[in-house]
Amino acid sequence: MKKKNYYIIYEIENRDFIPRMLIGLELAKNGNRVFLVSKYFFYKNLNYFPTGMILEKGITNDEEKNYDKILDRGHLLSVIDEEGARYYDNEPKFLSIRISKRTSKKISHFFCWGNKQKKKINHIIKKNISVSGAPKYDLYNIKKIFKDQLAMIKKFKPYILISSNFTFATWEDKDFKEKINSLKKNYKVDHSSYWNNYVKKYKFKKIVLKAFIKDLIRLSKKFKRINFILRPHPNDNQSFWHKKFNKLNNFSVNSKFSIEPWIINCNALINNNCTTTLDGLINKKKVINYSKIKRKGESYFFNKYTHNVKSYESLAKHIRTNYEINSINYKKLITHLKGYINYNPNKNCYKTISENLNSFKFKKEEFSLITKNILSIMFQKDKIINLFRKKSVNKKIVNRSPIYYYKVKKNIEKIYPKYTSINFRSINEQLYTFES
Repeated sequence: MKKKNYYIIYEIENRDFIPRMLIGLELAKNGNRVFLVSKYFFYKNLNYFPTGMILEKGITNDEEKNYDKILDRGHLLSVIDEEGARYYDNEPKFLSIRISKRTSKKISHFFCWGNKQKKKINHIIKKNISVSGAPKYDLYNIKKIFKDQLAMIKKFKPYILISSNFTFATWEDKDFKEKINSLKKNYKVDHSSYWNNYVKKYKFKKIVLKAFIKDLIRLSKKFKRINFILRPHPNDNQSFWHKKFNKLNNFSVNSKFSIEPWIINCNALINNNCTTTLDGLINKKKVINYSKIKRKGESYFFNKYTHNVKSYESLAKHIRTNYEINSINYKKLITHLKGYINYNPNKNCYKTISENLNSFKFKKEEFSLITKNILSIMFQKDKIINLFRKKSVNKKIVNRSPIYYYKVKKNIEKIYPKYTSINFRSINEQLYTFES
């Protein structure tokens, strides 16, 4: 049967999958066929997919070749940038790295987290900009979808959550240099000032990381009755964290699930200028921003409502202090954040995105049984080849059992019964379809 095809791309499974599932369910409810597919698998097998509308997580300069391929094949391209909260960093040339001017002229939609992001980019993208908000924050309006994960996390309570955004600072110097060199090769335009600043930032983060770890160890030894859960960034060297804290009885490094249930259940959140601050604030959590060493020009719009600490003594003091935000201050907080992330506790932005995508008219195409079988075989072939490789092709993809996500969909249906009639099928562990 011919239908409009929508491709909802996810890059980091723990971060992207569930918010994009919501967009997919809403589109399928309107009679469309939706593919929820990993970025890696989609571009590797592009020729097997019927043409449709693609929702990407960015239009960066280094991936112009991929965007050219999909546009040349007749696909339409829309974007909601997962780095929306970073548009306010003071890194030189960040926008020119993040947004391909050439590709931006060909997109159907660019969905912004808030009005301030729109103002930042409307000199580059002249049309088709919508202020939608970020669907990741919708998950805090429908917390029941994490029912199973929340039950499993309860055994750790009470706990302090520590979220890492140190990424390359957890890497060896040689690995970082190799990564920077490979990134430079992918950009056609000279961005030397950006990369020079990136190297400086890396060295600075190494210094901050050393102090951060030292004080966390002191903290865990002082507060032995509290559990500390460290949540690595997907780009972190995971083994780095395990080696640092494996001898502490009340300290765990845990990457299970997406971060939302961990934030919902935590007593407080500690980080170093991480965007998980936004998640914590929305959930009325005490957020402790560890900024013992400050970098010149470093500023973050969300730190107005955090507890900014500059010493171990201050950090320990804030751990002891109970925290509650009253309704008046919470309203002020949401108002402060609105221009940046357009968050509304009573409205879900994934519906706004779905409505915009659904209203776009384009050609309907079939997705045949033969193609389904080919894509299933391609995945198995890739899986077998990867077993013989020393390094994983994509560490950002967990390849969860489809049963995990079927359970998530069942929890969504309990909140929104209108999605019960939608068939959610697994073609393989990186490709799912939604059809009503």
